[in-house]
Amino acid sequence: MGKCKFIESWLDDVRFRNWLTSVANPQGQKRKAAEDHIADLKKKKQTLLEVCGSLEKDADMFAEQAEGKSGTLMAQLITKSNVLRKRYKEKFSELKKIEAELEIKATELRLI
Repeated sequence: MGKCKFIESWLDDVRFRNWLTSVANPQGQKRKAAEDHIADLKKKKQTLLEVCGSLEKDADMFAEQAEGKSGTLMAQLITKSNVLRKRYKEKFSELKKIEAELEIKATELRLI
């Protein structure tokens, strides 16, 4: 038996064991899928937290800069601040949805 045949038969054996495990343990697959989904949601949550913090900080910075200015420059800075605050609110509501989904999925995982 050559190396290629040996490796091929070994791969077939591994594939068969993986298939057998998946057929015999569908609950384990559900749990793994739920854990993966929760990990993805946690990553999204962390990213959204960082984005929200950055948007809020930048909006505050523009608002503070606008306080010391007058005329059209002040209006431009206030407009930028307002746009950032609007985006912050959108991202924050998205963050709340992710947190709610994360709680639901964690509860589902406990039940599996």
